[in-house]
Amino acid sequence: MDQCRADYLTNPQICPAFAFTRSVLMRQGASYANAMLSYAGSRTAVSHTVIGTGATPGINGIIGNNIRSYDEEKSPIFPLAYNGSPRHSMDMFNLLTPTLADVMDLDMQNLPIVISMSPYGRAALGMGGHGAAYMEGRSDNDIVLKLSRDLGLPYTNPTYFSLPDYLTHSDANPIRIDDWLLANYGIDISSEPWTEHTIIKDNSPFAPKHGNVIVGPQGVFPDGETFSFSYAAVTSDVEEPSSTVQLWSEAAGYKSNTYFEEAMYTPFYTLWATDMLLMAIQNEGVGQDAITDLVYYNFKCLDKLGHRYGVNSPELYTYMYTVDYCLRKIKGFLDRKIGAGRYTMVVTADHGGHNAYDGRILYNRNLFKAIEDKFGSGIIQNNPDNGDPFDDMIYLNRNDLPEDTTLDHVARFVEDEFGDYVYRAFTIDEIFR
Repeated sequence: MDQCRADYLTNPQICPAFAFTRSVLMRQGASYANAMLSYAGSRTAVSHTVIGTGATPGINGIIGNNIRSYDEEKSPIFPLAYNGSPRHSMDMFNLLTPTLADVMDLDMQNLPIVISMSPYGRAALGMGGHGAAYMEGRSDNDIVLKLSRDLGLPYTNPTYFSLPDYLTHSDANPIRIDDWLLANYGIDISSEPWTEHTIIKDNSPFAPKHGNVIVGPQGVFPDGETFSFSYAAVTSDVEEPSSTVQLWSEAAGYKSNTYFEEAMYTPFYTLWATDMLLMAIQNEGVGQDAITDLVYYNFKCLDKLGHRYGVNSPELYTYMYTVDYCLRKIKGFLDRKIGAGRYTMVVTADHGGHNAYDGRILYNRNLFKAIEDKFGSGIIQNNPDNGDPFDDMIYLNRNDLPEDTTLDHVARFVEDEFGDYVYRAFTIDEIFR
């Protein structure tokens, strides 16, 4: 559950939204409340790779969402997955260590079923791993894909991973998010907004046997405070994306489209994505033999809503009811298809979310200002994608550094000046060594 803070499950003002999670998963299972991150920063690619590999960023090689190449002349920006190919290609060659999925495949002759899904490719890859790239010329049927918020479809790189026919959109198999939601939930996201009064009835093939209606808090916090909101689920003035582009190729590329972008900020997206997960579990036969299988799934939208509306917002509180429903739906499905006691279900967060009060948190603007005050204005190179400095790396214009000043001088300054926040600063030469 991306960016799900521990207090969402323990704060009496919030926890009614997670009634099933608390009463069943926490009380009937084991609950570990003192988890801490042993690395910084806790970004999507970083934290999911730590979960998938068990190794910290300095070992697994994924130190940020966006990493700049060593070539200062070309220096593209690329995510977790990049090997000279365009962005969104879902290559994983910057991932330096095997994931648990990789190890299972190698140790058990590629027999385990591996599924890893997320709205973000960098999260799915960080947990799912290298797929066919580790198979020494053998094929690998690992299903590692992004549930694309751009396309409203599952999407992958077929060189390394599998996209089964049942997850491929067609007139006979209308799984695109808008078609699926209309057919299985009666929701027309092109015209129906998300409000605090939205009541959803689940008529999907994977609906729970009992209680398939999702009802939020009806616009009232547990403490009695009222709220209201209404948000569109699609960007109506943008052309709908193609329903055929589901595989990456250099010829086809990957064309971003914002038509379905707003759906990710509503419960509607999570209902569709959860069904895609359960469809894969059912069709692949997860848990149906003596070989251990591995399935990862990322509830990304908690993070998306928290960033847009705030970590204590009514929008996020209302959305939690859908997350709790989907967890109940997943467990009920596994109980029916695999059998209670025949699988292990682990629910965790990759990180929490700060209240954004100006307290003990190191803001990039303060760090950048201190560096430029010390070494000269303009030495921090901006991100050419959006004009903002990197959030994961500090990239310097070396030619503008004062005479006899090296990257090592800047790194040691950061450690000395911000020792309460920064344990160690690495230069790019140290990273590549």
